[in-house]
Amino acid sequence: ETCIREEDCNRTYHLYIPDSLCNAGPESLKEVGTLPLVFAVHCFGCQASAMENFVQVAQHFNFLLVRPEGVQSSWNAKYCCGYALDRNLDDVGFFSRIIDILDTSFNFVQKELVYGAGWSNGGYMVTYSAKLFRSVAPIAGYQYGDIIEINDDSPTGIFQHHSLNDPTVRFDGCCMNSTMKKCCCGISKEGGDQCTSVTDGFNIWAKNVNHCSDTRTSTGYTITYKDQSRGIECRSGNGCSANTTLCVYEKLGHFGNTFSKTFPMFEEIGDFFSRDACSMKEGRWSPKNKVCSCGDSEIQSQIGMMPCSGLITQSDITHIGALSVPSRNMNSIGLLLVCVGAIMLLIGAIATKYFIGSITALYKKNDGWDNVPTEEESEIELQTPNATSE
Repeated sequence: ETCIREEDCNRTYHLYIPDSLCNAGPESLKEVGTLPLVFAVHCFGCQASAMENFVQVAQHFNFLLVRPEGVQSSWNAKYCCGYALDRNLDDVGFFSRIIDILDTSFNFVQKELVYGAGWSNGGYMVTYSAKLFRSVAPIAGYQYGDIIEINDDSPTGIFQHHSLNDPTVRFDGCCMNSTMKKCCCGISKEGGDQCTSVTDGFNIWAKNVNHCSDTRTSTGYTITYKDQSRGIECRSGNGCSANTTLCVYEKLGHFGNTFSKTFPMFEEIGDFFSRDACSMKEGRWSPKNKVCSCGDSEIQSQIGMMPCSGLITQSDITHIGALSVPSRNMNSIGLLLVCVGAIMLLIGAIATKYFIGSITALYKKNDGWDNVPTEEESEIELQTPNATSE
């Protein structure tokens, strides 16, 4: 089927490639192994720029970052929100298409190592599309129905964040129960008659998805972080099949319109994904150095978040800060091969007549390939078979 509106089919996402990958030489690129791919999904009424802090996190922890754009700043995530929900747009299909393209195009991307973080409508979205991710970090938005089904009945790590005084997506849940305060943006109308609180939803995820110990008792969880001065407490499930953590905030509301300044745990989300990626092949993650060590030989990965399979082990790598990357004295062939290659891939869906002009403009604008930026916008065309008109 065709889309009702052309704008619903032409989708945009931003791809960030860390410097350590762009500065690598061609021989090193052959041995990079797998680099985790992380989605950062914006709120209802926002744009991808609202998730710009994750660019710095991606740089620190060395993963590829995708910041997708929702149609009319909205996502269809079952309960929330706006145009995408009303038109039943296939946003899960959009995410899946991005993963397929990058997995096919780059040998350092694998579908098994994809993560999702989202705020508000974006939090609803990453939990709704949980089957695409190895772990998710929903912030002020979550799923509370069919949780087992949306995970394809397999364990999925979760690092959930919510504030007790959130007036937009209320901690006690969003539903049509007349005794409960209503949530923003029509979310209560979509939630049915019975509210599922943040705690109850997290307990369902812990028990039925990640098979943690008895979550109905205090022994089912361990307090893993507490800051009384800031009113933050995090607890993690015990004996889980995947890391299962909920952080509750006393007074940060919906993390405000200045999300990049209000939300305090961007780095912790990077660390959460890093530790998970490192553990895939029994690696040892160092949060201090942001490095994954493997085996008894103390060989460290070239890319901090990379699991222990396919690691570069040659001796001509040098440590720069917390990262282990090829020497920056290498020439820019790696940048030309990877960064420009990524740009060519992402704009490939644009009509051919614009292709040569775009590449030429990039070259002239940056005075040569050496200075081409590592983050570019791209458009891909996605057919949304489920799109319907009102």
